[in-house]
This record gives sequence, C-alpha cells and structure tokens, in this order.
Amino acid sequence: MNATEDIAAFLSGAGDIPGAVIAPAKRHVIDTLGVAIGGTQMGLAKPLAKVLSRGADGESFLWDGTGRTVAGDAAWINGTLAHTLDFDDGGLR
Repeated sequence: MNATEDIAAFLSGAGDIPGAVIAPAKRHVIDTLGVAIGGTQMGLAKPLAKVLSRGADGESFLWDGTGRTVAGDAAWINGTLAHTLDFDDGGLR
C-alpha cells in the first residue's frame, strides 16, 4: 500500500467521526484552499510556476490552475501557495 491507501484504510475503519471533529476539519480545509488560491496572486507565484514542468497528464492538480504534475512537485507548489498568505493561527481560538 502507498501512503494515500494507508490513510484511506485508516479513515474507512475509524467508524463515526464526531461532528465536533468534522466541523473544524472542514474549516481548516477551506482555509488552506482559500489562502492557496489567494497566494496565486502574490509575487511568489510567478517564479514558483517557472521552476517545474507541468501539463495535462500529471498525477496531481496544481492549485494555481496551471496544470498537473507529479505528486511530490504538486505538494511542494501547493504547500508553498498555502503558506503564502497563511498567518499560522495555530493556538489561537
């Protein structure tokens, strides 16, 4: 199994996940996507887009809308975009 299959197997056997866990998880996913999409408009996005190849046939989607690439490169680009405008509010409620 690969990492994605391991995570899917774990989650599928987790039973009912309480709403108190689901609600903040949804909020965090939306926050991550929001700052990543906003990050595509920042100065870092253009040079970042130039450092790797992309196309229509890669295994993973790039959140900047410029195509697809291998998973590792997509994780790097998407993760960088997700932190461009993120002020890491961990610990604050």
